[in-house]
Amino acid sequence: TALEYFERSPFFDTNSNNTALRVRGLNPADEAALRTGLMDRLEFALAETHEPHLYVVRKQQRISSAAGRAAISSYYYILGHERYTYQAPTLHAVVNARLRRAMHHVRAGFNRFKDDIGPLPRSLIEHSKQQEAKQQLQREGSLIAAMDLEGGDAAAAAAKPVAVPEVLSTSEQEYWEKTDNIIMHVLRR
Repeated sequence: TALEYFERSPFFDTNSNNTALRVRGLNPADEAALRTGLMDRLEFALAETHEPHLYVVRKQQRISSAAGRAAISSYYYILGHERYTYQAPTLHAVVNARLRRAMHHVRAGFNRFKDDIGPLPRSLIEHSKQQEAKQQLQREGSLIAAMDLEGGDAAAAAAKPVAVPEVLSTSEQEYWEKTDNIIMHVLRR
């Protein structure tokens, strides 16, 4: 049976009620026989079976033999045709591992976002300098037009804005499009 196989695993305690029952000629897989064991010893009971691939064994200490109550200290499972025995992780270990994995992915996402947005302040400064230069050229152009009153129509010269082309390379345009897409994706969430 699964409990007989479990007795050969490194997780089995030879001072358990199961060993005492086997010495007395009783079947340790029988719950009624386990209740007759000593109260201060550990015992191993089959908790669940999904034959032929999975057997779950619980390690427990009997609290009350009359009520059948036991304090469970750990679970073990026997898996597969090769019958490998593993100790099941505690709830604390499972939650801790999942939280660590989630935090890893959150940190990786923020680092990627930071790497994508990192050049943004430098690009914003360059962009604001370009805007200031554009405004300065427009002011100078209207001043030149106003100073040239003798040569032509001053009102027409002042109303005509000086066209300053936007100076962005294709890589800067691609970068700004990528940044806009990232920001819009984050804002949609």
